[in-house]
Amino acid sequence: MNIKKIKVSPPFIKLEQFLKFAGAVSTGGEGKNVILDGLVSVDGEVCLMRGKKLRGGEIVVLNTESYFYETSSGLLDDEVADASALVLLSSGLLDDEVADTSALVLLCEINNDS
Repeated sequence: MNIKKIKVSPPFIKLEQFLKFAGAVSTGGEGKNVILDGLVSVDGEVCLMRGKKLRGGEIVVLNTESYFYETSSGLLDDEVADASALVLLSSGLLDDEVADTSALVLLCEINNDS
C-alpha cells in the first residue's frame, strides 16, 4: 500500500479539512459528502464525523488512497515526544487526554531553562 505523507503545522486539523488539504477531495462540500457516505476510514475504522480532530499519526483512507497525517511542529521529534508522554503518564502526573500536549510544553520549558 502506498501512503502519502501529509505534513500539517497546527496541533490538529479536522478530518474534512485534512481531506481537502491532502488533495483527496477538491472542495469542503465534497469532503463532507464522502465522509457522510462512509467512504473515509481513520486508522482502519469508518468515520462519519467530518469534524473529527486529527492530531497526528493517523492514517486516513479514501477509496484506494491512503494519507498519513504527520505533524510538523518542529518542537520535538515524534520519538522524544512519545517517550516523554509515557514517562509522565507512568509517573501519574498526567492523564491520557493531556499527555501529548503537556509533554511537549514541559520539555520545551525544561529545554528553555537550561
